[in-house]
Amino acid sequence: MKRIVLSSIILFLTINNTIAQPSRPPLTNDNAVIYELFLRDFTPQESIQSVIPRLPELKALGVNTIWIMPIHPVGKEKMKGPLGSPYSIQNFYAVNPEFGTKADFKQLADAIHAQGMYVMLDMVLNHTAWDNAWVTQHPDWYKHDASGNIVSPVADWTDVAQLNYGNQDLRKEIINMLKYWVDSFGVDGYRCDAADMVPNDFWKQAITELRKDKPVYMLAEGSKPENYDAGFNLTYGWDIYGALKDIYRGNHTAMYMDSAIQRDNKKYPAGTKRMYFTTDHDETSWDHTPVYLFKGIAGSEAAFTVMCLLGGVPLVYDGQEVGDTARLEIFHKIPINWNENPDLKAFYINILKLYNQNEVFRTGAVGDLNLCTPDVIIYSRSSGNQKYLVIVNTRDKHAFFQLPVVMQKGSVKDELSGKDVNLTGTVTLNPFEYHVVRLQ
Repeated sequence: MKRIVLSSIILFLTINNTIAQPSRPPLTNDNAVIYELFLRDFTPQESIQSVIPRLPELKALGVNTIWIMPIHPVGKEKMKGPLGSPYSIQNFYAVNPEFGTKADFKQLADAIHAQGMYVMLDMVLNHTAWDNAWVTQHPDWYKHDASGNIVSPVADWTDVAQLNYGNQDLRKEIINMLKYWVDSFGVDGYRCDAADMVPNDFWKQAITELRKDKPVYMLAEGSKPENYDAGFNLTYGWDIYGALKDIYRGNHTAMYMDSAIQRDNKKYPAGTKRMYFTTDHDETSWDHTPVYLFKGIAGSEAAFTVMCLLGGVPLVYDGQEVGDTARLEIFHKIPINWNENPDLKAFYINILKLYNQNEVFRTGAVGDLNLCTPDVIIYSRSSGNQKYLVIVNTRDKHAFFQLPVVMQKGSVKDELSGKDVNLTGTVTLNPFEYHVVRLQ
């Protein structure tokens, strides 16, 4: 009798859980808006459970894919900094007890799905911590020097040991582990750390296996064109990000963006996309925040406008939406002040709403970059009979430009502010002023 009652309860919960989950189309480059979440800093409790109450807030921001930085236990041997690197993995099958439990992570994944969003887990497959059990149990799963010692992948990465993908048993174990998080927790995708350092034939093997039962979304932290052949959906737009930083630093004029886009188009297969961003955990940790790099709040808004609407997949890193000025160094806990700059958060909500509600910004063609002036980036997004211009002053001073006569539409509405913009004759822009206008 107890077994029957228990089975009925489980069936009831399963059915109701299924009903509670809204229908979600497969995650693709055309619908993804990614939010990178660092558990150490996102909430004061730095726990998995503490994220759940804030999911409606993230959904309201306009993101739909929660990329969670590594949740696994951090290695202690040769640890860097006071807390160690989240990218030094001690156990791929466990959850860092500082963050919570596997049950907590399952609740978070289910809660993300209940919001109609997706969960993407950060996975580190190029190396492990030195105190990962594999080091002693399977030393042949690691690379060795001429003296037979296990080596680090890079001289400065002293806290991690390099895996050896020439070993077929390692490959099988990694694939089984990736399936485990998909099958047991409903993970929708992976952000794959240092993807360019892992052999491409392994990625092809792993992605093929993962997608036999589910269209798992794959983001490569890399820039190799071959990543797309291996099955990755998305790679990093480092070249475009670097070009924008160079423009803001005064190393190049705004016209350099046209050259960067042309190089990008030649490098990658047609129809593929990159993830575009103005920061992530590496950039904030090792360089600086968008508010610093792009010369203040107004400059950071202008920079994100360029990247968000340029034809890639947008990324927001936690704290970016409130203009947090602290460098969130990954070896430390640096709480985010969520009360900063509410107007900046309103900007992110507004521009992501524009992106999400207008298919032209998600799937339309990018053009007219040759219109760039020395200080102003101008490009178009077009689809069918729709055509929009994105106009961004990249300088902390007034800038001037003149459109071709065919584009001079007189007074047109700015899609972000709702105010009219005069596109006739010589147009003057205030420092870091930006506009998105519809021409057709």
